[in-house]
Amino acid sequence: MKGVALHAIRPEAIDDLAVGRLPADLVEALRTAELSRRLISLRCIQDLARRRAPGPWRAARADLAWELFRAADQADRSALHDTLRHPPTGALLGRLLRTLNRLPDRPADEPPPDLRADLDGLLRLAVAASLRAGLPVNAELPARRGTVPLPTWGVAVLPGPTDRLRVDAGRLRLPGHPGSLGLDAEDHLPEPAHPGFTWSPVRRIDLGPSRRPDADPDSRDGAHARLSLLIEDGDPDRDVYGFAVTDRLTRDELASWAYSLGRAWKLLGTHHPARAAVCGALLHALVPLVQAGPRSSSTARELLGAVALSWTDDPLLLADSLVHEVSHLALGGLTGLVDLHDPEDEGRYQVGWRPDPRPIGAVLQGLYAHVQVVDFWQRQRGLLPPGEAARADLAYARLYPQVIGALRMLADCPALTTTGRRLCAGMADLAAEWPAPAGAIDQGTGRPPASRNVSAHPGESRTSPAKSTQAAAERVVYSGRNRSWGPSEVRTSPSWESS
Repeated sequence: MKGVALHAIRPEAIDDLAVGRLPADLVEALRTAELSRRLISLRCIQDLARRRAPGPWRAARADLAWELFRAADQADRSALHDTLRHPPTGALLGRLLRTLNRLPDRPADEPPPDLRADLDGLLRLAVAASLRAGLPVNAELPARRGTVPLPTWGVAVLPGPTDRLRVDAGRLRLPGHPGSLGLDAEDHLPEPAHPGFTWSPVRRIDLGPSRRPDADPDSRDGAHARLSLLIEDGDPDRDVYGFAVTDRLTRDELASWAYSLGRAWKLLGTHHPARAAVCGALLHALVPLVQAGPRSSSTARELLGAVALSWTDDPLLLADSLVHEVSHLALGGLTGLVDLHDPEDEGRYQVGWRPDPRPIGAVLQGLYAHVQVVDFWQRQRGLLPPGEAARADLAYARLYPQVIGALRMLADCPALTTTGRRLCAGMADLAAEWPAPAGAIDQGTGRPPASRNVSAHPGESRTSPAKSTQAAAERVVYSGRNRSWGPSEVRTSPSWESS
């Protein structure tokens, strides 16, 4: 490994994060730490696969992928890093690590059938990075269920039984056939000689700043924030959320999304500029979900930078979802740098927004997102006309006692680290500014309903086997993790030389 770096966070940055602000140095720390995690993941995958699955590694031509990564790193490191930061890349790397960690530390007699398909993804990723670095790539890529996704570029659909695609200096060709498509082709353009051969490039929705009329042009409150979202509706690795993802959006559907997001973005930029700044800094991709009910939204730790949403034409509902989900992204990124709680804590904690007792990590994730959403609705209550204010009042009154109860429960929680206590104290300071809504106070105690700690049963396993495997994978990935304020040592760049 080369290029050791120390990732450290100022204590004051936790105070900002608690109240929904994201200082520039914390944004950079989260971005570089996630990139480090993915670079180290790649090297771990190489080391493990060569020892435990040498056959699939060779069959997938993963050594060629490694050479392309090395060439891209030398030609344009930022292009390589942009490709590795692509949110679905995290799902591919995480899946490979979990699979390889389950194998014995010797060549496996029967490697899992999906391992080869996932290792094929490394070559597609390397080709995509090399193209972005401006290299004259010439490589043949295997199809995945009739398609060849090129991360950050788009998806090629192959005709009939064809199972290979040749990338030749920025042109896409079917092996043994004339004709080609360019990576800059128009949306869903078919190749004339082969009607079933199409290329669907990725698309973006770019939203400019929505500035308050009285905003200081030099202010740091996010009044000038921009939102640029890659619409990820083709890469198979986007499908990790537990909700049905849409097929590729039609042009009309994409226009509807742009219109709806534009209205929500205007609301955030005009009335909640600090929250708009957080969204602009952390959100880079949108995964559209199939509409099932009034709203579906989700984030995934491995797809840091992406949010999955179902379409709605309600700007308030969409703004609420953006605030909620980007809060999960922020805290998910933070927990990759510092421990907020004792990882060995086996307690279970009852909170108002869930019917089941939750582990401390899940409570913190839910609490942080709910604090930011309650603050959003508290500020929004005074902005709506009388006919619409009841809606904000209802949302605020429903969530307020849940959040206050959880904050009181965690105030003296021994499972929190120094960092976790500081985060909770900052959230409690923010909540102290909120007025209690009518009906939210328990008349018997004069206090909001309290959440409670429900201890785990003796001998009860703290994590499921799947979560234990993921934890093991993450222990392989991280070379150091910080449980207090000391810097966390992680590697910024693997050596691309073969070992």
